[in-house]
Amino acid sequence: GTFETASIAAQPVSKLTLTVQGEYTAEYDKYLYEFGWYVHPMIEDTTYTIRLVDEDGDTEDLYTGSATALDGDAGYETLESDIIYEYVQIILEDGSLGLEVPIVEKIAY
Repeated sequence: GTFETASIAAQPVSKLTLTVQGEYTAEYDKYLYEFGWYVHPMIEDTTYTIRLVDEDGDTEDLYTGSATALDGDAGYETLESDIIYEYVQIILEDGSLGLEVPIVEKIAY
């Protein structure tokens, strides 16, 4: 007899683990920003860009890095600016938005 084999394409629930945090501290007439992130692709190595969005919707690329499926990639950057940035994004290799979070005021403990 003959029997058919069904091939099932296994799609991972998530192709990427993405985390990003943005904080700012107002100092005199400037803002001190702190950004931390973690990018971990599940299958394929990838490049990504950390992008800032200001109050007018203009963007500035802060950092571009590469993450491997083996280790992922984490980073931390600071920036002093007189521009008010409202969001920090992770832009994926294909140009799509992976994650966007608001930049919040850092709370002093």
